[in-house]
Amino acid sequence: MKPAGATALIFSAVLQISLFAPAATTQSAPSKNRRQPPAPALSVEPSTGQAPMEIWFFDRMQGDDEIAYVNELMQAVDAAAKGDQVARVQRFFKDKQPGETISGLGQFELKIAQARVKDMELVAKNPKAPRARVDDVMDAVLEQNGFTLTPKPIVRNFQRRFANLRDPLTMAGAQKELEDVRAYVRRNTGTPTDAELENPPDATWTDRLDFEEPRIMRALYTGDFVFVQHYRAQVLTYIGAMNDYLASRCPNKFDQRISEQANVENGLRYQLHLPTDMPAGNPLGQRPSGNPLDLRRQIQQTLEDTDDGKKDAEILYNHAPFKCDTGIVVKIHKNMAAFVGAR
Repeated sequence: MKPAGATALIFSAVLQISLFAPAATTQSAPSKNRRQPPAPALSVEPSTGQAPMEIWFFDRMQGDDEIAYVNELMQAVDAAAKGDQVARVQRFFKDKQPGETISGLGQFELKIAQARVKDMELVAKNPKAPRARVDDVMDAVLEQNGFTLTPKPIVRNFQRRFANLRDPLTMAGAQKELEDVRAYVRRNTGTPTDAELENPPDATWTDRLDFEEPRIMRALYTGDFVFVQHYRAQVLTYIGAMNDYLASRCPNKFDQRISEQANVENGLRYQLHLPTDMPAGNPLGQRPSGNPLDLRRQIQQTLEDTDDGKKDAEILYNHAPFKCDTGIVVKIHKNMAAFVGAR
């Protein structure tokens, strides 16, 4: 479920902050606030290869396509950098470091959120007004940080992997996301303290430990399963392994029915030849849909998911200040039971 690299919130998966996300995004990474009716009226969908991309359309793409677009934009920036700019650009794109107020990518994320609101306000007054563009925002942030790149980096001939688009973001949703982004980009980094792990103010702690699957862990902590449902077989296997590990450490506190229920459901899915993954809607990563008849592939994937669940359970347990009685552990146990229907 881990895709490779990009930015803060919208691209939480990449920096391991979601989803969950714009798909991810929460206080672990803020989520998109999408309700009908959309506002304001939308422009025509851009033609294939049109550049730069307008923010309103960027927001409608699936999370993986957003990530891919920003990755290509970052590559364009790297290609345009020369001399001593190369090392500075590479530093600019690094994750937020402990003690740093806001990273370069955090500045970009925040600027996108601000430009989104202004764009909506402007087009509401004048539907023919030029729309704000993602590439222009990146250029503006780079200039503010002393980068003058020639030619200006843009993404050309971008191809979406997913044809279906998400609902438009409303003005209320854009304003809420701006608030969430402001809080997120200034989040703490580094290993969480015992106090933070006992009673976290939000779910960002899941991005600050070296979990194999931080997005699954975030979903188990928040209880928001909207997006991980698309990878239900993977999450069931992961939960079964995590519960087995924690039950071995907390025999009087963890319910073995969670593992049993997860195994039963996955067994039924196999007997019914259901796909091992369901990447429709808002896919969480590059993990392809599994062929239910490919037994060799299923066994290999199950072993990987089991290993991930065990590793993440061990990381969770080792960092939990009061072990089985720690607040995050208790909450995750409760939400695992809810996910598999064992409560």
